[in-house]
Amino acid sequence: MLGIDLWPLVTITKEESIALKHKPAHPRFKWYLALDALLTTVLIYGGVAYAVQPPSHDRTSQLEHGGVVAMSSTGLIDHVESENMISYWLGPISGYRYAPNCVVAHAMLVTYLAKNSKIDDPNQANLTVRTYNNLEIYNVMLHPLENPNASIVDTEAGVTVHFNTAAMNYEIVTFEGKPEIVVVNYPTWQLATTLMKNAQALKKIS
Repeated sequence: MLGIDLWPLVTITKEESIALKHKPAHPRFKWYLALDALLTTVLIYGGVAYAVQPPSHDRTSQLEHGGVVAMSSTGLIDHVESENMISYWLGPISGYRYAPNCVVAHAMLVTYLAKNSKIDDPNQANLTVRTYNNLEIYNVMLHPLENPNASIVDTEAGVTVHFNTAAMNYEIVTFEGKPEIVVVNYPTWQLATTLMKNAQALKKIS
């Protein structure tokens, strides 16, 4: 059972053994059995619970990776840096919190959450910035319908903005000499000049 001897070691004769078979059990015997069973249950299920549920700091880290934890701009920067991830963003916006999501490997997502926004509301449109580490990852993950049909190039800044004139609520940004591709989704449609301005404002979290 528990590997613990609850009874004292006693040597008895054969006659005493036969007599004990017909002797009523000690009044505390059932209590001892119940206690032994209770301790066994606690140890077994306690161990299972620990095995199923990792330590609290591990669970917190998993939630942060899954995009369900809103944090301050400082918290976001610390999280990205501590996990050695590649991520761009538009910088901090007053009154907003930020939810990182790196469930998809090599495709870091940062969601901007307004003061009363809910992370798990599917009907809520949020500003998001997703960073693909390279073109290969981008081509695998992005749906063909989201391919752009227009672009603006800023050769001086080395930034190119790709967008779809039929859906001006997102832009795809590439940088000269860098492998990353950034997709910015907006809760509302934007002007082409606004897309370019925001693309130039993108910066890597480091």
